[in-house]
Amino acid sequence: MGEFSEYFFNLTKGGAVPLSRFVREALYNPQFGYYMRKQKRVGKRGDFYTSSTLNAQLFSSLLQEAFGNIAEKYFGGEKFGFCEIGAEPELNLFENSRVIRVGEKTGLRGNLFVFSNELLDAQPFDRFVFKGGEIFKTHCAFGGGGGIKISLEKSPDCEAEVLKKYFAGAPEGFVLDFSFDALALLEKICAQNWRGVLIFADYFRLAGEILSLENGTARSYFKHRASSDIFFNAPFSDITFSPPIEPFLDILSSFGFEGASCVSQGAFFMQNSPRTLKSVVENAGVFSAQKRALAELVSPAHMGEVFRVLSAARL
Repeated sequence: MGEFSEYFFNLTKGGAVPLSRFVREALYNPQFGYYMRKQKRVGKRGDFYTSSTLNAQLFSSLLQEAFGNIAEKYFGGEKFGFCEIGAEPELNLFENSRVIRVGEKTGLRGNLFVFSNELLDAQPFDRFVFKGGEIFKTHCAFGGGGGIKISLEKSPDCEAEVLKKYFAGAPEGFVLDFSFDALALLEKICAQNWRGVLIFADYFRLAGEILSLENGTARSYFKHRASSDIFFNAPFSDITFSPPIEPFLDILSSFGFEGASCVSQGAFFMQNSPRTLKSVVENAGVFSAQKRALAELVSPAHMGEVFRVLSAARL
């Protein structure tokens, strides 16, 4: 029995707890958590790639133009500061930006461009099963020998109501990975006293797309290998899932944001960063690192479709 398994067993006294409890401890426990340890997580020597580390300078240029173009539409020539939420240690994309690391308070105020990259899909999530007209919540228990026992308990009515709203057509036996923590985090960000433009890049998917994936979207990454077994190698692997878009769009609307949309990363930059795209295409060498990075960032065969971009403005 590994240290983390033993810790979790003692923490829960061997009893069954919601899956989100396990994910929270595996990712954010101060001693064991994947995101709390000083280690290389992103890039060739890490466990996964993401847009911000593929070519940080190019990604930053694309985003700065996008922020500026969206702001020009709603705010004219007003000035805004940059704020990055959930950035990796020692990494920030924008010069003189305010960087809010994991576990730090947000405290947003004033005129801001607010950006995050894979923030919402890094929140603790639960696994729900649609069965017999009811929705059940997955619980897990660690045995004294390190084995894991999975059980189902009926979901609280308040959670079931939300899930039925967005996944009304779920077939019998449908498995859904869903994070109420992620919804609460976006609500917290929106509730603070700031105005400006929000851009979040993430593994977003439409509810209809998720409905076609009947076994859930939860997965872990270790040394660039994906696994559907999120218990294996925890807490030394990243654990993530694909958040459904529609609840986040509804939250933005409820807080008065305008122009809220979520499109593929490639489409987003095509629509909002045309000058930067043109500059790279026309001026970078055919085999330049910058041109190769641009192709990966916008191509449907690479990150251009894997990631979706949620954007909105609040006046």
